[in-house]
Amino acid sequence: MRCATIDIGSNSVKMLIADRVESDGKAPVTWRTVDEFGEQTRLARGLYETGMMHSERIQATLKVIRNMQDRARETNTDKLFAFATSAVREAKNKGDFQALLLSELGIDLQVI
Repeated sequence: MRCATIDIGSNSVKMLIADRVESDGKAPVTWRTVDEFGEQTRLARGLYETGMMHSERIQATLKVIRNMQDRARETNTDKLFAFATSAVREAKNKGDFQALLLSELGIDLQVI
């Protein structure tokens, strides 16, 4: 099984694509990295002054995530998971951001 994870942080978005390596029953399951990369989007720029993620930073982040989603498809990824941390968690408009990811990209974002 091939999985991709997208990590949406305050300053960058990172993606890891990996294959699950089946064990022989004695060793734990391991993962083999297929591809990994990231890009800075500065999602949290201005967040701590206003309490909101700015639309230009949201759009830049969506563009990067869309490219990552395309790359995951190109590598025949079976499952894609997306997680967001501090910037999204603390933003007053986090629900809008989550709804945008779901409606535009079909990604159910988990905020941790």
